[in-house]
Amino acid sequence: NPPGAQAPGSRADLLALGDSFTFCTGVRPTEAWPIPLGLLLGLSSYNLGSPGIGLYEYLQILEQIGIPMSPRIVVLNFYEGNDLRDALHFSEYRRAVGQGRQAPARRLLKDRPLARHSYAYNLLVVGTRRLNRAVRLLLEKRLGIPSGEEPAPDFRYRLSFPEGAIPSNEEDADADEVRSARSLRAGEIDLGVFREGLETFVELSRRHGFKAIVAYTPSAYTAYADHAVFEDAGLQDLMPWFSRRQREYLAKTGQELGYAFVDLTPALQAAARSLGRDDLLYFPSILHFTARGHAVVAAALAEALRTGTPDGRISAGVQDSLFPPAARKHRP
Repeated sequence: NPPGAQAPGSRADLLALGDSFTFCTGVRPTEAWPIPLGLLLGLSSYNLGSPGIGLYEYLQILEQIGIPMSPRIVVLNFYEGNDLRDALHFSEYRRAVGQGRQAPARRLLKDRPLARHSYAYNLLVVGTRRLNRAVRLLLEKRLGIPSGEEPAPDFRYRLSFPEGAIPSNEEDADADEVRSARSLRAGEIDLGVFREGLETFVELSRRHGFKAIVAYTPSAYTAYADHAVFEDAGLQDLMPWFSRRQREYLAKTGQELGYAFVDLTPALQAAARSLGRDDLLYFPSILHFTARGHAVVAAALAEALRTGTPDGRISAGVQDSLFPPAARKHRP
């Protein structure tokens, strides 16, 4: 949040929950979509996004920090790429603890005290890891010595425009997205892992009197569906299917449980077609929103909150409960 924003514990009309696509990754705090959204609606807003977490952690943040801020609206922002993976990790952790077993550890580099204070340490650790992996893969390729790794998906792609292509994900990161998509299509995992968390979100909204909004942020290759060309041709069909499947699930579950669902995919795809290669919505390297991408998200959410959503969960009949008189007066 930018300097001068409400401190936790004070009141905010609108709260945003999510991961690094809600947090100000790669942009200024004032540019991350929760702040422009509040300005567009004339409401006070606070960004509770935090990188590297998923649905069940969002809810813990909401209960511990968000609820005391007495919000009128809470936007829970799903990210297409890894929220399924994060929900599965949480489920595995809880199951292990419930059975008295050692929970699987996810020790992140950022959790180490030295990593939080030393860029040199981070560079050394990451560089050593990559060098070690590169050597093991080279030995496997040249000498047949097993690397101990399953073959990694090739998740690189390019955005093809008439003016020229833009390489994306050249570091071949986020292979978990491909693994999740393949496992989901094979029936090895199920989107039902989200259900309990969504039920909790709706229950909290009823108990504390806020409007529950679930937004859906697509990956860059989905927003640029007309332009994305994967190096692995097998992903050209798989990843759009993965996107559709998650959006369909969240929309259907919203109708069943009572939260409003805002799919940001159409707005981002329309902006991608309109703006082209010279004003990108995602950084090609880190694959997160640019300032322009955040602005498109804020505008799409503001429009949904003003005029209603296709599922009818936000409609003219609930506008008075969403916007206090002062906010309605100052809406653009």
